[in-house]
Amino acid sequence: MGKFGKNLSEPIRTMQIALGVGVLYAPIAIATIFVSSNGHNHAAIWLADAVGLAALLTLPRRDWPFVIIAIVIANHLANDITRGFEWGHILYGMANAGQVLLAGTLVRSRGANPLASAGSLSRFFLWAGLVAPLCGAAVGSLVSWWLYQQPYDTSMIRWFASNSLGFLVGTPLFRGLFDGSLRISFSQLNATQRQNMAGLLAVFTLIVYTAFSWQRVPLLFLPVCALVMVAVWLGRVGVTVAIMIVALVATATMMSDYGPLDLLAVDDFRKATFFQIYLGLLLATGLLVAAIVTSRGDAMAKLAEREHMLSQLLKHGKEVILSLDAEGRCKFCVGPAKSLLGLASDDIVGCTLVELAQRLGIPFAVVDASECAARSAPYAQEFQLARARRTWVEVSIAPIILDGCLSSSVVTFRDVTMQRVRAEDLQRRAFTDELTQVLNRAGFERQFEHLLQTSGPLSLALIDLDSFKSINDTFGHSSGDEALAVIADIIGAHTRKEDVVGRIGGDEFAILFRTEPAIALAACERICKCVEETQIFATDRRLMNVTISCGVATMPPEGNRQALFDAADMALYSVKHHGRNGARLAA
Repeated sequence: MGKFGKNLSEPIRTMQIALGVGVLYAPIAIATIFVSSNGHNHAAIWLADAVGLAALLTLPRRDWPFVIIAIVIANHLANDITRGFEWGHILYGMANAGQVLLAGTLVRSRGANPLASAGSLSRFFLWAGLVAPLCGAAVGSLVSWWLYQQPYDTSMIRWFASNSLGFLVGTPLFRGLFDGSLRISFSQLNATQRQNMAGLLAVFTLIVYTAFSWQRVPLLFLPVCALVMVAVWLGRVGVTVAIMIVALVATATMMSDYGPLDLLAVDDFRKATFFQIYLGLLLATGLLVAAIVTSRGDAMAKLAEREHMLSQLLKHGKEVILSLDAEGRCKFCVGPAKSLLGLASDDIVGCTLVELAQRLGIPFAVVDASECAARSAPYAQEFQLARARRTWVEVSIAPIILDGCLSSSVVTFRDVTMQRVRAEDLQRRAFTDELTQVLNRAGFERQFEHLLQTSGPLSLALIDLDSFKSINDTFGHSSGDEALAVIADIIGAHTRKEDVVGRIGGDEFAILFRTEPAIALAACERICKCVEETQIFATDRRLMNVTISCGVATMPPEGNRQALFDAADMALYSVKHHGRNGARLAA
């Protein structure tokens, strides 16, 4: 039942479409012939075919045959009513329907909306305003010559001009009615905007009527100026309505033999031709200006939308962004300034970068605007806030150079605390022994190189766990690791913060003392005694007998690093040779 109902609704819908086109086409054709034709020649402007073209540009191609049939029937009916019944009028209908089909095919193949831009508008003028009416004129003028003995050349010119104007003037309006764009455009206006549009169009109508009804002085330039004003203020919709107003008012005044066109000392054909050329130029001017204004308006609307999106992103982002003028003074500030910097945006605006640095307590000299100008690349620096020492902030300054001079600068503050913590953690892991949590060999060497750059006494102690292989063999490697961890804790408890402790081998530790060798030796003896007295249990809870040996040496006067290690190693070897479990100073 559902499928049958759907199949039944399709013919009904297409019949409604065809009926709608015919009902709109016929009265427009009748009025046009009655007002702008003597009954035998062509109308001065033929708006009826614009109804058909607008329908083709709106409806799917499957409905086009019904539109074409409706045009043929309605055209035949209009000609019979205004000119008397003639079977030959069917040829008029076929000629008009043919040019509508040609125009629809050519325009639709280049895009569904012929008025979307200046480029599509020029293509619409080419196909609907030139090619299709020219083909229709070639056929329709033959019909006029056969039925009413009208001269072929003048008939062709009049047909071409009237149908071209009809397409160009009427299609935008009727298409807006069919696809609902006019209704949508008007519905988006508030009451004040609608009143302004109605008032402007009323003034425009008065200007057009005055220009075409005033005989003393030619005022045909006034509609051109007024149409440009309408295009700028009301855009494409206003121009669509205004062009129709010009066509209707001008046609009515011209047919009444009254107005500026009556001042021309030429026959009616040349008056009509002049009117058609004038109206065509007016139409082209208005639509082109409207297309440019509308395109610019659309571009400005998209730009405003993107600017709003960017503003929201910056406002709700995690970065504080400042814009500085050429003198280095803040023009605007966006972002979480209060939560990150402790200052409200209003407190930052108006400050120079140097003043802001002082208020934030930045511990380095922030470059000023002149120094920014001298930099070829953005400048960045990290610092800790004075109000929150655990917060790390990165400030970057990017100068904007125009014509070789500093125009402005963009300053960005970004919270890099988490990145800093992660970096420090990675660095700590890279230089820390995982088992004992003291420095590994690389970390110890790094600290050693740093201490070599300082002055003052420096002593080195090399510590070795006695009989470590035997402990591993007897109690297992896990128990050996436990012994190493306990010894590292004891060393840490008997050294100072400025001393450097590292595990530089499997069972070997090293300590750098920033003190005299006698004090370093005393510390090592305390460490040896503490290890001997500490009960260290294996993983199976058996007590392990753990002792250490320690060799101490002082940095020679010439600062020879290798000599220091060799001396400490010799002292360690001496302790091992004399029974282990002790500390000895190198000779």
